[in-house]
Amino acid sequence: MNNFTHRCSLDGHNQIVQFFCFNETCHHIRLCCFECYQEGNHFGHPKDVKQASNFLQFIQQTTEFCEEFINNIQKLMDNLQKIFNEFKIKLQNKYIQSVEQLQKQSINQISSYISDAIQFQKEKNQHYQSIFQCINNFQQIITDFNSELKLPSLVEQLQQNSFDQQISNKQQIENKQIYIGFSQIKLLQFVLQSQFQKQLTFSTKYKHRESKVSLNGKMAENGGSCLCDQMIPINQITRFVFQIENSQQCYIGVGFREIMKQNYSSVGVNSGSYLIRNDQKFYSHHEQQNILPFSFKDQDIIIIEVNMKTLQVKWIMASSGESFSLELQESNGLYPCIRAGNISSKVRILEALN
Repeated sequence: MNNFTHRCSLDGHNQIVQFFCFNETCHHIRLCCFECYQEGNHFGHPKDVKQASNFLQFIQQTTEFCEEFINNIQKLMDNLQKIFNEFKIKLQNKYIQSVEQLQKQSINQISSYISDAIQFQKEKNQHYQSIFQCINNFQQIITDFNSELKLPSLVEQLQQNSFDQQISNKQQIENKQIYIGFSQIKLLQFVLQSQFQKQLTFSTKYKHRESKVSLNGKMAENGGSCLCDQMIPINQITRFVFQIENSQQCYIGVGFREIMKQNYSSVGVNSGSYLIRNDQKFYSHHEQQNILPFSFKDQDIIIIEVNMKTLQVKWIMASSGESFSLELQESNGLYPCIRAGNISSKVRILEALN
């Protein structure tokens, strides 16, 4: 990088770039030739104009700053994980007791356990909401920082990489007959590591009577609609991932729980849900159904992105990067959901790439 071969981009300037400017408020092009400098474009901040030969040093310095920032955040996250692991062990040791264990304790010890358990059951939701809000605040800080630094979203990177690089090397995921490009894998891994995805479970309460939930809440099948337990946070972007185990008349998307629980068999206008179906149809709470630009089949992985700021929901095919969006009518009380239109329909909340 010591020998710049780029030529000045200004009209009439056909000289090799000789200087670069790192002044924070400069509005001129930052790579300039000697003629630019003669014209006085950067005279107001000469100390911030460096020779092009110093550009490599500038890149190295920026790289070091970035790595240091990431490492510091990572240390905080590692420490938080350590604190949580210790907290989890203490909770388990105190409240997860078998009858056999309690029988070995004295009356006073059992009485104390009951009192503590009552207090725990009373306060757990309040503390969970406090922790949940802290995590949401952290996610919002990251989102705002993304905007300030004009960082592209992973979806935008995925699309840009597909357009610019035409990724040809595809990695086969073991036991799945699909291929996912490198950028899609990065996006999937990012979503799979999110707290929302890890905590996501299908509800055993808010579902059609024929709907069956299994695998500790990670699988839903067998007919009718089934919502998830976790509400989608407001004022931010939330992503989650479904894998299609059996695509026959399979619907996936989001819905308003208070509307859907009145009729778990309904789809379309006024049904409370926004769903896409395997055969290229979509259904909206406030729009007439129409045709999707893509279909999906068994073992397909679909990322669903909900932007509460712009009131949009987007479905992204992990295998191809194809996407489809719908507008949401409102943001309150929205939950991930699926609908099994056939007793064979089956959807899994993806936990890992095997």
